[in-house]
Amino acid sequence: ERCADVFSGKGPLVGAINQATLVLEDRLRTIGNGGDKVGAPLVSYVLANEQAKSRVQIKGSAEEHEGIGHICRGLVLAFRNPTHHKVADSYSREDALKVCAFIDTLLSVIESATVHP
Repeated sequence: ERCADVFSGKGPLVGAINQATLVLEDRLRTIGNGGDKVGAPLVSYVLANEQAKSRVQIKGSAEEHEGIGHICRGLVLAFRNPTHHKVADSYSREDALKVCAFIDTLLSVIESATVHP
């Protein structure tokens, strides 16, 4: 929803990636009570590698949980940071759509996770 105006041609394509990663980060912070943490430290706090010690536990095996954590950290490092900290205009419409769709899939996985206070 936050990326729709970008795909309709009303904004730079990097804005869609920026907003999608912002939504991912906000959702992780909210569900995992991440306070003022941001970026990769937020992901590591909310989705600890060891499932039993994680604030949010992804449904499935410990390996699946760890994998989702690595994916989220990777998205933050590879897409969130560049689009939040510098002007990046090298993304095609197709690239932006793929990143946004993948993040949307991750949001569904995160929303079905078990939260531990």
